[in-house]
Amino acid sequence: MTKGFVRLSGAQIPVNNDNIQFNKKEILNALDWGKENEVDLLLTPECALTGYNSTWIENFEEVQEALKEIENHQKRVGVGLHLGTMFKEPEAHGDLHRNEIRHYAKDGRLINITNKCYLIGSHCNADQSLVPGMTPCEVISLPFYESSGIEREYKGVGLVCNDLWGDQAYCDHTPNEPIMQRLKKAEPELILHATNGIKYPPDILKEFYGDRGQDVVDTMDAYHDGAIRQVALKTVCSILTVDSCVPWHWVENAPIDQCMTATQSGFVDPLGKWMTDTPRWGRQYFYYDYDVTGYFKYRPESIGVQI
Repeated sequence: MTKGFVRLSGAQIPVNNDNIQFNKKEILNALDWGKENEVDLLLTPECALTGYNSTWIENFEEVQEALKEIENHQKRVGVGLHLGTMFKEPEAHGDLHRNEIRHYAKDGRLINITNKCYLIGSHCNADQSLVPGMTPCEVISLPFYESSGIEREYKGVGLVCNDLWGDQAYCDHTPNEPIMQRLKKAEPELILHATNGIKYPPDILKEFYGDRGQDVVDTMDAYHDGAIRQVALKTVCSILTVDSCVPWHWVENAPIDQCMTATQSGFVDPLGKWMTDTPRWGRQYFYYDYDVTGYFKYRPESIGVQI
């Protein structure tokens, strides 16, 4: 890798709600791909290890064992990992159930944890057992100097699914200040967005919308695409985002390419332009060589105007 660049990557993988071992193997395989392709950072979808429901709580020992195996493998291959998972965190008020991104440096150090703040409605049975984070947009100090060879502070922010959509998301809990304002104050150069959006199998779309199911998907997709690009533009910040490729209630051994991802997976630059073209169906790995020397180019103090 040329000095001044960091290779950012994502794994658009299937996530099984009821099989932690399946999910573990997907993550291990993604790390192996990362090593083969000399990536510096790998981002997984939301809940990539546990799945997106509450069954992980009864199987928490299995979650811990699987996580330990992933951590050991991640350290061996030397790929920075940003892992989406549910987890039971020991905190000041006891063990709290979180939907989080666990941020690991290339040498295996856990450098930070991002907690999801905008939980979805409990009637959906996904976030009903969770405690929301109350401090969105906490800055992560990213050790990019390891790869870029350039010594300076690299500020990142983790956002879990709805946390990026901010005030427009349907949610039970909201922070006191809009997400966009918090992002502008934090001034990160990179947002790590792990998501696992709702996806509609063809038979469900057919049942509810007849021949116009794809129109519904396209409309929802336009909103998500616009939101991601606007956040990048308004905060002058790049975004690495990854979605899962299967519905929440996907059954193992069923096809993994029947549903278009709820959001595009890939890399967006500070002007809101997609710099990758990741296919929207099935298991996909991608990477982008991020120029850390070009970050300040579009800052207001550089161009003389606030967009």
